[in-house]
Amino acid sequence: MSAGIVHITNGDALSERLHELEIDGTILTMRELMMDGPLDSSHGWKGFFKAREAYIYRQFGRDLSYKDYVLSELNKMQQIFNESIVCFWFEDDLFCQANWWFLLDYLKSLSAKKYLVRSGDDSPYSFGHLDNDQLKAALESRLALKEEGLIQLWQVYANNNTEEFNAINNDLKKRYPFIGKAFEAHLERIPKDNHLGKPQEILKELHQKMDKADFGSIFRAFSKQAAIYGYGDLQVRHMLNAIG
Repeated sequence: MSAGIVHITNGDALSERLHELEIDGTILTMRELMMDGPLDSSHGWKGFFKAREAYIYRQFGRDLSYKDYVLSELNKMQQIFNESIVCFWFEDDLFCQANWWFLLDYLKSLSAKKYLVRSGDDSPYSFGHLDNDQLKAALESRLALKEEGLIQLWQVYANNNTEEFNAINNDLKKRYPFIGKAFEAHLERIPKDNHLGKPQEILKELHQKMDKADFGSIFRAFSKQAAIYGYGDLQVRHMLNAIG
């Protein structure tokens, strides 16, 4: 990989859009799911990815090779030159934010200039709602990432360290108000006392109200009410099965 502009997206759909637009630079895709599953990276990346692979296969099957589909892209990211410009295309929902926080830690030794490209306040959870001109405008208005606290987000998230997060977020919230909202959403999904967690409670209520509805209808209703989480259909189906 030569030095230049590198775009890292949170999914193949956006990568395909950028290819169609013939955006200048290399396009890499984050294909993980860091909002769920084992998150302990304290013993090194080898063990971390081994645990992640086992979790992904257990939850979603082996239709795609974790090594070829996920790790191959992450390995390419480790080969980015320090002279490059890296643009992270990540939305404000927890699904995207958790993946982005991970990459900020994963690539913390990379001294390239780094930017965040957001889908904007009018469509904070979806680049898919932007037309081609709006995608180009989003790139033009990208945020330069300079704050040291950003690379600490992954560890406080992985360890549910609210106190440390609040300390970091005091320096970040003016420029990145969406980070605090995503972290709060993460905390609200943790089961407490007799509550399953906010997304599970939302899904449980919808399931009761829409007892005879098909899964697609329930998923769309859930996605509307719990948009900040960014759950995919397979995740919601797993939650629904767990709720019973």
